[in-house]
Amino acid sequence: MADRSGLRQLAEALKNAANSAVGMETLRLFAADGHEYEVMITCDVAEDEWQTTALPYTKSQVPGVRSIQDYLAVKKELDDDRAIPS
Repeated sequence: MADRSGLRQLAEALKNAANSAVGMETLRLFAADGHEYEVMITCDVAEDEWQTTALPYTKSQVPGVRSIQDYLAVKKELDDDRAIPS
């Protein structure tokens, strides 16, 4: 259940993932209680990756999907670079 704005954001992210060269998109959505979630949408993932991916409610914080792992590594590197004073 979501408001129209959240549904539009999700729909746009799904279209972007389907049409992008890397087949991935992320967006931030909020639950009714205000808790923020980062949603990662990916496609073109091999069957073996889906079979070994940890469930979202397990303790694993790093998904087993290589494209998401790559995204998280690049995002961390960029965040670390921004934190270094010029």
